[in-house]
Amino acid sequence: MPRDGDGQYDLVYDWNDDKINGIKVLASRMQAQDQDIATALTGSLASDGQTSLTGNLDFNNNKAVDLADGINAQDGVNVSQVQTGEIQYYGITTTTPLGTDGLNYDLGPSPTFTVYPTYARFSLDCHYTCIDDPVLRFGELATKTLVKSDGVNGYTALVAGDMVADKEYICSYNEDNSSTRIVIENPEIPIFDVNGLTKSTTTTYGVSALPSTLFISNNSTDANNDIDISAGNIVSSDGSTQIVVSALTKQLNTTWVAGTNQGGLDTGTKAVSTWYYTYAIYNPTDNIADILFSASPTSPTLPTGYTKSRRIKNGFFKTDGSGNIIPFNQYESGWVLGSGVTATQQRLVSTTSQTGSTGTLSGAFPAVAVEATMSISMEITGNNICTFTVWGNAQPTPTGANPPAIGLVRGTSICNHNDFDATGVGIAYADNGVLSYRNWDFAGGVGRIQVALISIKEL
Repeated sequence: MPRDGDGQYDLVYDWNDDKINGIKVLASRMQAQDQDIATALTGSLASDGQTSLTGNLDFNNNKAVDLADGINAQDGVNVSQVQTGEIQYYGITTTTPLGTDGLNYDLGPSPTFTVYPTYARFSLDCHYTCIDDPVLRFGELATKTLVKSDGVNGYTALVAGDMVADKEYICSYNEDNSSTRIVIENPEIPIFDVNGLTKSTTTTYGVSALPSTLFISNNSTDANNDIDISAGNIVSSDGSTQIVVSALTKQLNTTWVAGTNQGGLDTGTKAVSTWYYTYAIYNPTDNIADILFSASPTSPTLPTGYTKSRRIKNGFFKTDGSGNIIPFNQYESGWVLGSGVTATQQRLVSTTSQTGSTGTLSGAFPAVAVEATMSISMEITGNNICTFTVWGNAQPTPTGANPPAIGLVRGTSICNHNDFDATGVGIAYADNGVLSYRNWDFAGGVGRIQVALISIKEL
């Protein structure tokens, strides 16, 4: 046995004992002991690298000195590689000797650095939230200013809160760039330069992760002239900007002026029996968003500087024959007439037209693609038969003796001089705001037909 398991080697035979005991030197005994020595030498570590370790090497608190630079992943690393930044070094901040005021930080590497490494990247475990212009040093070396990227090609000093307690920060030092600063790569308050960014004109830019629909409603104080707008956001029609609008009130009877409780009309004066459309508008130079009303569904007259806009879906309303805003309720999926609307404001058609006559009504709906729901009522006197149909330009024009069922109401009275009322619902699809209607048959007596608007859904 070459060694006893604790690294101790003992000879197999003691030649002095053999001499005293009169034992002759024999070839067999010499061969056995020499072989034992050879086996021990084979299991030893050769200085020229011919042999490899077969177990862990215990340095017993001694150093491996003059270690060459490691190259492969399984190689050992020497202190020089750590200090020059060739290998990352992760240190820990201490509170001494530079204090605990958030201004001075000390990194205490072990082993200590004798000079700042030419290149290094390390972590700093921060114990105290920094104030403006903090500094850092390695042990007893000179202090360095802690900086961060200025968002362009340079650096700027840290500000209060850039480093907070109990968080880790990645630092880098490059003597070739500057020997006076250490860069914090992940500050809490980074600086981003947006001057070089170009906003897209074909895709959405800066869309909120939490979109909020803009809603309009009659103002309670001056319902005839004013509209309230809820806070929300919308993407501009060119897809380049998000328009974020605060809650405000705009006046239809006054030309547009920026801000709440100010004029909202794009041009001219408030008109009677007119549909108006609501636009969110934005001035990118002054970073101001507002609301604008226009009688145009596609081309509002934008105020100077307001180059971004978008019409709010279902955000339309109408004035009556006196110029007052008709009561309404706007929802995300549609628009309905509101509480307090009068029969006159609601009525679209009132006719005693005879069989075969066709009529149209411009401005019955907003001039955008809509589905309009209406109520149809007929007063029939005497022996009368009446069939009435409504439709819009987005539908085929009814023809023939049997009109289509959609938007059709039929009523019959067979008792002479006995009034009979027939009611039903008509639906029209249009994108030009025009309602068309026809009385298909009307025989026997005198009657009246009325069509009243109920709701609108923009498609």
